[in-house]
Amino acid sequence: MSEPRVTPPPGAWASDRTPTQPTAAHAGVVVFCLAISAVLVLGSGAIGGGGLLTLLVLLLGGFALVVPVALVAGLWRQAGAAVRTLIALALAACAVLLVLAVVRVVAVVPPLLAA
Repeated sequence: MSEPRVTPPPGAWASDRTPTQPTAAHAGVVVFCLAISAVLVLGSGAIGGGGLLTLLVLLLGGFALVVPVALVAGLWRQAGAAVRTLIALALAACAVLLVLAVVRVVAVVPPLLAA
């Protein structure tokens, strides 16, 4: 007796699955995450003081970059030349925000450790 052939449900991984193509929704997620990170990193100085809350906001801003980096890394192979240029710009923006976050964390941590 042969077993009945079962097809995977829509969205499930299958051997004939085609890779995800970049869409406008992917771009929206990347831009949204970059905006959140930028607001957190650049707005951390407005909190004032340089205490633990400022450090938390800076760390959240840095971790907000995980989503766009992971998303564009997964889409790189399927992207065409024009989309790869946009992905490279998004990664450059991520790098700039990460450097700003690290510079500000380095400025905030010593006073916290001295207290």
